[in-house]
Amino acid sequence: MTTNQIIANETVLVPVGQLKGYDKNPRKGNIKAIAESLEVNKQYRPIVVQKQSNKILAGNHTWLAAKSLGWTQIAVVFVDVDDEAAKRIVLADNKTNDLADYDNAVLAELLRDLGGVAGTGYSNADMEAILNATAADAEQVIWASNSAGEETLAQNDPLISVSHQLGDAEEDEIDFGGEDEEDIEDSPDDLSGVYTLKDDMDFQGATYWQIPLLRSDMLIEELPEPLHTWAGSATRDMDWDGYWLYNWGIDSTSGMKDLSKILLSFYCWDDYFESWWDSPAKHMSKVLHAKIKYAITPNYSQDDLPKAASLYQLFRSRWIGRYLQEIGVRVMPDLECIADKEYIKIFCRSLPKDLPWASLQVQNLVSQTRNGDKETPERRKVWVEAMQEIIQTVGVKNLLVYAPPKRFDEAKEWFSEMTSVHCIETRLHYLSQKVRSNAKDSGRL
Repeated sequence: MTTNQIIANETVLVPVGQLKGYDKNPRKGNIKAIAESLEVNKQYRPIVVQKQSNKILAGNHTWLAAKSLGWTQIAVVFVDVDDEAAKRIVLADNKTNDLADYDNAVLAELLRDLGGVAGTGYSNADMEAILNATAADAEQVIWASNSAGEETLAQNDPLISVSHQLGDAEEDEIDFGGEDEEDIEDSPDDLSGVYTLKDDMDFQGATYWQIPLLRSDMLIEELPEPLHTWAGSATRDMDWDGYWLYNWGIDSTSGMKDLSKILLSFYCWDDYFESWWDSPAKHMSKVLHAKIKYAITPNYSQDDLPKAASLYQLFRSRWIGRYLQEIGVRVMPDLECIADKEYIKIFCRSLPKDLPWASLQVQNLVSQTRNGDKETPERRKVWVEAMQEIIQTVGVKNLLVYAPPKRFDEAKEWFSEMTSVHCIETRLHYLSQKVRSNAKDSGRL
């Protein structure tokens, strides 16, 4: 290297008012974040200024942040360049930063070891998302190491060490909302900061069909209690401080005081949650922003389909359930399954044994469904026997049954000999109550 390759001079202190911002700077910086960094970390590198014009070529927002803090001097390096070279420096300084990427494992380790985000430019929400997502990546590395040997683990020490530390870290209670008029579907669908969730996740599968496996360490072990079904306008005025079983998309969460107290479920028409498969990362980001900790795997319809299509529905349900686990949500498997012996074998082999909790719904047996099928004694018998076989084979310890109150006794009769049954009312039950109440108040009843 020769001296003519270096155009920067010595760092000097210059009055803040002597400098000029670059009039065509394309960058829009976060002055508030930079000012916080200046307060915590001080000025650790000089800004770059064109000698002949006193215009700032690199560090315009650092200069503005310093002015906002009332600084009278700032560290500067002058460069003696013409206007064309000045433009190139402005563009290169911004673009080369954009082209950089992050080693997320190392980033997560730095944030974890630091113990706080003051002066880093990251928020608590950024840090939590990065740590959660890094734990998910760590799981993939551990699987890879089974065949690749210890070298794979050695190459990913930062990733593994971060993952192992997550269980010991205290949870930061970050408020993502909770305003009376907030709706969960209005939550941000991306993550602030550097980490972005992916749509194309690859999870370890079971059986010939590679049905994604649910993690046994991220299952719901205790039902969040007290628990009540959310039914939108029919329940929003209830004096309730417990958890809500909330069916995605079918009712607004406007009026729900605390979105983190949701047991996310999908007991509604597939149309309402089909978008989860189309844009999973977007929906996972909404879950992270809302601080949801519990979910039931999606209840994709499987009846009256070719077996291949039913397997695809099962794959989608388990894939989304596994993705939820990887972002830190404990899940409860839904037991939706077609009454076919071979299919049930595949279904059971892809579930952890001795499930603490599983869930099923019986509302489709209540009345005519979209495809015109009505409940019959034979249909009910076939369905109950299929559910009993799954419960016994897997070893379900507790069963959450989503049903109209008039079917609670039936559900307990069907399953109570093999598991502990907990029934919860459907949203339609509360909506019908509200309709009757409104009719009575208006004199129509």
